[in-house]
Amino acid sequence: MKNNVSIFCLICLLFVLFCFAAFAGDTPKCSDPTVKNTIFQIFKNEMGSQFFMEVAMAALPKNPNSNSQTKHVPITNAQAFKSIGTEEAQTTNMMGLIVLGSTTQEEFRAKYKNDARISTLLNSMDMRISDLMFTLSGTRMDKLEEKIQKCTCSGELTLDGVNRVTRTVRYSAQYTDDGRVYVQLLGVR
Repeated sequence: MKNNVSIFCLICLLFVLFCFAAFAGDTPKCSDPTVKNTIFQIFKNEMGSQFFMEVAMAALPKNPNSNSQTKHVPITNAQAFKSIGTEEAQTTNMMGLIVLGSTTQEEFRAKYKNDARISTLLNSMDMRISDLMFTLSGTRMDKLEEKIQKCTCSGELTLDGVNRVTRTVRYSAQYTDDGRVYVQLLGVR
């Protein structure tokens, strides 16, 4: 009887060790919720940067020595989403850097926190960002690097809203040493 209990305990221990070994070296899946949510957050941050540049350039006073009559036309969520990774987005960011210098978003917010017009624009921008709804479908693994527990993936990222826009994204996912998932956006088409 004592022998049977010992054998049973040994079998249970081997099973636990096998399960641990089988799943310990696993790579994140392309469609893991953590991976998807990180992709969504990357895009929200990027769109937030574009909206911030738009708000900052619209809010700051125009140069009184300039003869140009520029009319500010707000960009839509779809326009911002479509322009991520394009020359247009880089130009917008460059124009923003020229206007803002090295001012960060936090510094800009602190500097103009008592300006009702700018605060209203920034609050509106924050609401636009928080309301963005993304879906990631058609995920597929393009490459698996088991040795470093990394996968490279593709999928269709859709921004749902008044105008539905879909872009193909490439990204990688990898576990860090402390067990978290590290996601890197590799490209947008």
